[in-house]
Amino acid sequence: DKDQDGFEFFPRSAIKPFQIIPLLLLAKKKQITFESEEIAIFGSSHSGQDIHVNLLTNIAKKYNINSNDIFCAPQRPMHVDTADQYISNKLPFTKLNNNCSGKHLSMLLYAKILNIDSSNYQNIEHVIQQNINAFFKEIFEIPEIKYAIDGCGLPAIFLNSHSFLKGVKNVLKSEYKNIWLSIFDSFNKFPYLVGGENRTDSNIMLNSNNQLLAKSGAEGVLFATNNDSSYIFKCVDGN
Repeated sequence: DKDQDGFEFFPRSAIKPFQIIPLLLLAKKKQITFESEEIAIFGSSHSGQDIHVNLLTNIAKKYNINSNDIFCAPQRPMHVDTADQYISNKLPFTKLNNNCSGKHLSMLLYAKILNIDSSNYQNIEHVIQQNINAFFKEIFEIPEIKYAIDGCGLPAIFLNSHSFLKGVKNVLKSEYKNIWLSIFDSFNKFPYLVGGENRTDSNIMLNSNNQLLAKSGAEGVLFATNNDSSYIFKCVDGN
């Protein structure tokens, strides 16, 4: 942006690649290795297609997690044909159809690895959110962070655009570098898991001549980086 002071905004789901780093760091310390597909869906805002729901169902079974414990509500799949199939077959929309269910499932898994109660994990006072908040303060170099409540019920961070972009540089020169690169690699290997059919971030990664990570967020936010150059786009009118 032209303003040297940057702009204030809610990254919304564009924050997800950063948000899952504390989980991946803990897993690494516990010698737990996630598959690339799992990492991609943890950081996704998926369209609720079968490819997404089936993967999440398998992850829940693999780690013995009750997917009904995720806080986000059942949601009509963002993928129109999938939603139409549910309606035609008189199937109920589920929590796993929710575009944020991958992130929520990752937080239940985080609590399980920490061996703590996952009840109310969506609240800012919960250990999960406090750990993520401490991580955000570190990489974005902010002493105190403001939050609102996102549409899925989790804390929604409020940031300056320069602070957000500085976070990319900071993770690449920190102990989190290899974790970030694993997220970058997972997004590139499985772009359809990150979004879905004909979704902006998925399309960008699929059609780019070079590898890059792209993640969209509600109200017209798009984050893209090739780890050398990083960009934030925010539509003035989020609709």
